[in-house]
Amino acid sequence: MSNELPVPERVLCDLLHRHWRMTVEGQGPDARFVAHRPIGWTGEGDPFERITAPTRTELLRLLAHRHLGAARTTPEARPAPDPDPPAPAR
Repeated sequence: MSNELPVPERVLCDLLHRHWRMTVEGQGPDARFVAHRPIGWTGEGDPFERITAPTRTELLRLLAHRHLGAARTTPEARPAPDPDPPAPAR
């Protein structure tokens, strides 16, 4: 899993403003970084949606992919090319 954000953090925070509320639940090693929709959310998506992550950077990364509509969250998710593709049917 990459710790890099898909866009600079300042730009990402501007994009997420008014779309998500972020907080930390728990303390110490059990802490979880949580994002949820603001109270009264009437925009697109589930108003009770929650996204959690073990770190702030990971939460921002997940939110970026969720908000920007990226289907793939890690480069490892791309399938490896087939070294012996099947011959075309005749």
